Amino acid sequence: MGWTVIDQVVYANGEEYFVTENAKAAMKKLRPSKPGKFRNLWIDAICINQLDVHEKGSQVQMMLDVYARAQRVNIWLGEGNESSVFILKWLRLAGLPLSPVIIVRQKFSTAYLWTTNYYQKLFLGSLAYSCDYLMIFIMLFIALGPLLPFRVFPVFKDLKRKLQAGIADMASREYWERVWTVQEAAVNPCCYVLCGPSEPLRIETFLLGHFVIGLFYIFYGIENIYQPYRLHLHSDSVYASNSMELNERALNSICAKKATVEVDRIFALRAMFPHSLGSLQVDYSQPARDVYTDAARLLLMTTQRVRFLRYACRGDRADGFPSWVPAWNDPPSIPEKLCSCAPAMISEKSIVSEGGGKEVLRLKGLRIDTTTANISKVFPIVPPLEVPWSRSVDLVVAGEAFAVFKAWVEETWDANGVMPKLSQFASLLAGIFNLKADKVYEWFPSIWGENDFGTGHKWGYLLAPREVHDARIFTREFLQLVSGRSLFLTTSGRVGMSTVAVREGDEVVMLTGEQLPYLIHKCPGQPGKYTLVAPCWISGAVNGERWW
Repeated sequence: MGWTVIDQVVYANGEEYFVTENAKAAMKKLRPSKPGKFRNLWIDAICINQLDVHEKGSQVQMMLDVYARAQRVNIWLGEGNESSVFILKWLRLAGLPLSPVIIVRQKFSTAYLWTTNYYQKLFLGSLAYSCDYLMIFIMLFIALGPLLPFRVFPVFKDLKRKLQAGIADMASREYWERVWTVQEAAVNPCCYVLCGPSEPLRIETFLLGHFVIGLFYIFYGIENIYQPYRLHLHSDSVYASNSMELNERALNSICAKKATVEVDRIFALRAMFPHSLGSLQVDYSQPARDVYTDAARLLLMTTQRVRFLRYACRGDRADGFPSWVPAWNDPPSIPEKLCSCAPAMISEKSIVSEGGGKEVLRLKGLRIDTTTANISKVFPIVPPLEVPWSRSVDLVVAGEAFAVFKAWVEETWDANGVMPKLSQFASLLAGIFNLKADKVYEWFPSIWGENDFGTGHKWGYLLAPREVHDARIFTREFLQLVSGRSLFLTTSGRVGMSTVAVREGDEVVMLTGEQLPYLIHKCPGQPGKYTLVAPCWISGAVNGERWW
């Protein structure tokens, strides 16, 4: 609540202002301790009239320059506690040996990005890489040297728990969840983190301290340090380069963050990608639908990339936007492995036709196939694996998923007693996982016939035959693959898989500038117009095949 409720009174320049509790705490922290001393601060909650949409729009357009030209940027994480004080001391201690190296690396990297001379680029790039290797050496030295006793002696177990609690406390601070904070931290190389009574800490030291403690965690048994703020590091940011095109890592980070006003998400993207969205006007008086539509069209026209349509494909959308316009509030639920499982592209360059109205996208493509009424139920959602090598299988979820699959494939049999849908799906899985289709075809009946999904309960896992071990691995991969998705049969007899529910008559198309096929649905009463449904995967077309 401290970030949103404006009910606190502060005095600045002899005037009274109402701000949030968090802003008031930050001002108390930053004000000079000696009477008669002054400090110039720029705080958006005070310096921008939040109730005047025209002033807000003009000021937001300049915010990137404000932060970039500031003498220093202060990140206020809120009031401190025992855990935050403890972890900030450790981060300062762990990150200090790396700070000089990262500062030098920033200078080399920035010079590399701006120079046009080939030999200068080669020289500066090698120096930047040398800094990377030096940092790795320092981190390994710290992890295997000073930190080694913390694993050897049990007395330090309490210290590890405190480190874990401190890291979690820092990661859970609401500052990192807000959409505007990325540019505040990343655009200025002189940035400090402040939290409660602790002394200010340079953001490079703050973040690199996580890497050092991360080595401590990884080598000594504590798993998964959560780092929601790596994008805030200046040297790891899109702002550090003069090539600010669409960056999907940064885009995913923005999608996961919160925005007080809906259109702030778009205006934050505009600040992150000025070469792609710089011509978009910051106008808070426009409806959100118009802002998002203008941004989507501009992004497509300037980048000539259609991958961003994946961000628009959500089965539960109720925002009223055109189906091809992303809401940018959630990253696409497509595993990295599946992004490359696609047929040959019909054209690497997206071809957009003019006309069609503001909310209609005219993108050239090729109709490939059509879905039939043979559509499975949506498979149950399976949580992502904690680690890629995990062998755990939820037997209840596995039973539900295989029941859905079995009911769907057994709907049709051919004259020879073969299930054609199972055969085609085996071909799809074989292409994705680099397996033999006949082996996959054999696995399914044995897995649902034994009903233990490769867990080896009948033999004991260590004594189970190799087929049981293979079945367990296969079951785990299968559950991750179909999680929350549905299967369908096309008119050509191929089996497909989609990220959202499919309807009979949906068309499978290839779009220019995109690897994955898409499903589109005819708009009722609007000839020649379609609704974008979702990306899909089709059997026999997942390894660069030209199948049209």
